[in-house]
Amino acid sequence: MKNYTLITGATGGIGIELATVFAKNNHNLILTGTSRTKLEQLKKHLNSQYDVDIYTIDKDLTHPSSAKDIYDEVTNQLMNVDILCNNAGFGDYGLFHTLDLSKQSNMVEVNVQSLMKLTYLFLQDMIQKKHGKIMNTCSTAAFQSGPFMATYYASKAFVLSFSEALYKEVKDQGIHVMALCPGPTKSHFFERAGSDQRNNKLLKNFKVADPKKLSEFAYKCLFKKRVIAIYGVKSKLLIFLERLLPRWMVRNSIYKLQERK
Repeated sequence: MKNYTLITGATGGIGIELATVFAKNNHNLILTGTSRTKLEQLKKHLNSQYDVDIYTIDKDLTHPSSAKDIYDEVTNQLMNVDILCNNAGFGDYGLFHTLDLSKQSNMVEVNVQSLMKLTYLFLQDMIQKKHGKIMNTCSTAAFQSGPFMATYYASKAFVLSFSEALYKEVKDQGIHVMALCPGPTKSHFFERAGSDQRNNKLLKNFKVADPKKLSEFAYKCLFKKRVIAIYGVKSKLLIFLERLLPRWMVRNSIYKLQERK
């Protein structure tokens, strides 16, 4: 049975680059996303450069059954997932009470529930084999509350706490768990969230990260067995400073930075 790296959200900016760096390092891939066309295009592109097996699954993780469907399909295909990259996720911008409730619920399903379910399902096999790696794409948003993106920030706080706890639970069973914490990254995230980069002070004060460099950083950190991988010197410095400041001061600062002009 061959080993595979499973990457969710594979057709987004970070997902594409994660798929590329894993393929470059000779990992067979299982790529999931909502667009069959984009998945097949990515598969064709990667296969033209790297001699690896690539299997695609088009599933919408807003559906509660999708995580189990993915696991069942992988199991039926007799593929062993030794690396799970829970990368799918999205945000939404605005005052919470003015936003669409179904979109908030879908965000929790994708960012939290599907990540938890996929981790639970594939972790069973990893524990049995006493080998595996799990990388959860988190965010620097996990370290504080986020006015105007309340649900998104809260979902990433869950991912960080969950990943840290899980790391401690399974590290002696041959399994490593890591939370990848990038800051703003070049992708379609902000368009989907409805946050205009031109009018957002936070984004204007941050250099938007290159997803290729971020993914190379993530791969190295995963194999160095980092628990929390924060990308960028400025992000690391700000997170350190936030720990020294009272929470009221941090949330007031985030509010001012994220409000539109």
